[in-house]
Amino acid sequence: MHDLNGKNHPYEGGGNQGNGQRLDTELHHLIQCVANVNLPTKQPQKNLPGKQGQISQPRQERNDACAERPYHGSIVFNLLITDQIWREIRPFYDTQVYRTLANEFFDALTSVRAGLHGPPSYHRSYLGRPVNVFPGTYGAIDVGGSHVRLAVASVSQNHEVTIISSKKNPVPDAKTVPEFFSRIAECFLILLAPYSDVSNVGFTFSYPMQTLSANRSWVQRWTKSVRLPTSPAIDPAHSLVQAMAQLGRPVRVAALLNDTVAAGIAGGHDVDMGLVLGTGFNLSLYDTDLGEFINLEVGQCNSPALQALTTSWDRRVDLASANPGHQVAEKQVGGLYLGQLASEMLGKPMTAADVANCDAKVSPCPTEMADLCRAIRFRAAGITLSFIRGAAKALGKSKVTVSVDGSLFAHYNAFRLQLESVPDIMWLSPTQPSLVGAVLAAATQTYTTGI
Repeated sequence: MHDLNGKNHPYEGGGNQGNGQRLDTELHHLIQCVANVNLPTKQPQKNLPGKQGQISQPRQERNDACAERPYHGSIVFNLLITDQIWREIRPFYDTQVYRTLANEFFDALTSVRAGLHGPPSYHRSYLGRPVNVFPGTYGAIDVGGSHVRLAVASVSQNHEVTIISSKKNPVPDAKTVPEFFSRIAECFLILLAPYSDVSNVGFTFSYPMQTLSANRSWVQRWTKSVRLPTSPAIDPAHSLVQAMAQLGRPVRVAALLNDTVAAGIAGGHDVDMGLVLGTGFNLSLYDTDLGEFINLEVGQCNSPALQALTTSWDRRVDLASANPGHQVAEKQVGGLYLGQLASEMLGKPMTAADVANCDAKVSPCPTEMADLCRAIRFRAAGITLSFIRGAAKALGKSKVTVSVDGSLFAHYNAFRLQLESVPDIMWLSPTQPSLVGAVLAAATQTYTTGI
């Protein structure tokens, strides 16, 4: 890895000036081509029939550079919206904001590596790419933002993971931490009942935590819709083991990992980053010096560039959330919040699926609604790419491989195609990466420890 303190770094003078500039260029190109517009200056207000106080912007012709590239779902910017909305969403299409965000993130990563405090975090996972595994049958738990996924899976000598049995439940609406883990344990006990030989478990836990070892950590903060205390200190692995023991089924958590780390591990041997684009939003990178994935907790970032992208509707969503003032980036990208944001902007109930799918060209969706949903999607994609670019810069790479988990990428084409338009990012979408990654991490740790 190149020196993150800036010495002879290819992005900071010296070395290969081409590294990373391609990603910068492609991000700029993506924003221009996907938006399909060079934004006009604000036009004098016109009164339209039936649209009192609203304005129409002239359609913009796609420039030649964009026309040469096969971007999907081309967009013509023709918002019929109020002055207030125009002023607040205009930064969504400002290329300089995203470039600044990428540089801010790289600078923050450099500071964290130098021993200063974030955000972002630089949490060691103590887990690397799968090299040696202990073949066998393992349990797996994935506590995500909206669901708890449980599985029993086998691992072969050549790292092939086969899900034997699985189950999905909503995240427990518990009042206390012991109740939260007890309800997960009760469901896991039922799944494990036919498999008396399963004792080692991989545990993916998708909430900010300070990792102490490959199977120990402390919860830093509950996010998404979970409202639970963090004091006294909570070790998710210990809490699960204790809850299972109380039910008469001892288990050992061989690996405790974040969902971005699980996505990275599930992607194979050449993955540079693990990305979660689902209910929440987060990123990890593979540190070649340490030989392990690093959980960056990018969802908690709130840099000046992100503040420039923050609207009054974002602030309303934040105040109504379980953690006001925290996870600012996550609330601009994560699926849990996109529908809430659209609801605030449009004054009608909207879901993340509505935001992802609303397009006047391909669905019965009013033009104004489609334009606003497109703007929300576009900002989320731009923020995601900016963080990836900043992390790529830290890795000293012009091309990166990103393994992705989450419904926004897996199920919503409009959102995914915006990201896939950048050619210097190879996107991998493994099957059930949070479970597969947990199983591979458990099998690796079982091999390493011999337990």
